[in-house]
Amino acid sequence: MNEDKLKILTDTAIEAAKKAGNYIKSFPREDLNVEMKDEQETLASQVVTQVDKEVESLIVEHLKDSMSEYDLGLLTEETTDDQSRLKKAFFWCIDPIDGTLSFVENQEGYAVSIALISRSGVPCIGVVYDPVNSVLYYASKGLGAYKDGHKIQINESDDLNIYLDRSSAKDERYEKILDHLKKQGFNITGPKLGYGAVMNAIKSIENAPGCYFKLSKKSEGGGSIWDFAATCCIYTEAGLTCINEEGQPLNLNNEKTTFMHESGIIYSSNHEVALTILNYTQESK
Repeated sequence: MNEDKLKILTDTAIEAAKKAGNYIKSFPREDLNVEMKDEQETLASQVVTQVDKEVESLIVEHLKDSMSEYDLGLLTEETTDDQSRLKKAFFWCIDPIDGTLSFVENQEGYAVSIALISRSGVPCIGVVYDPVNSVLYYASKGLGAYKDGHKIQINESDDLNIYLDRSSAKDERYEKILDHLKKQGFNITGPKLGYGAVMNAIKSIENAPGCYFKLSKKSEGGGSIWDFAATCCIYTEAGLTCINEEGQPLNLNNEKTTFMHESGIIYSSNHEVALTILNYTQESK
């Protein structure tokens, strides 16, 4: 994928994300119909609305010409995996509303997420639109990471802001890691709960030093490819840390499953924080 094509496809994804965000913002809340997905582990993963499905259709419609022209596959949250991600050289990866529970609760924490991933699982484009604050984040492989057209800059304060999923607060492993970070001299604020995975990663940039992590587990669940694809590209291009519990780049195209539970994830705007968590998790195994 050359630079010119990346720029064209990035612009296409940005247009789709903004269009989706504007639709979300304009949707009448009194018409909101909440459904529950079957066999999902947490409330956050169970909740879905007709807006999720309509936004997904809107995005796919906007991207379909690029899929035809550039022979791209497709993976979306609300549609069954057609395995095109394993056949095409690149595929669009879409989460129409990451953080649907926050959206239903009418609070900050949800976002539109669109990524272009290679068949080998490498993020090439990442676009995130925050409809609540009308802020756009995007990145392209080798071309940098941006917020509303300006290169992302990291401005650190003294406190370490920790972002976790709501379900993580019930897992004592997270508490042990936070205690370990405190013993290593980090002054922790949080953990902050209530955001979706995408905005957890974004908030860790906006409130640096920040960190969002999810620990590996045996059972399926706890995040899928579309939850991390776009933000992983943004982190990589911004020179920030986005790794798994083995210290390796995230594999965003596991042929066995779309879930990411096997290897965990660590996002951090501060490399020392990520390394401290990484070392602790490896020593604990």
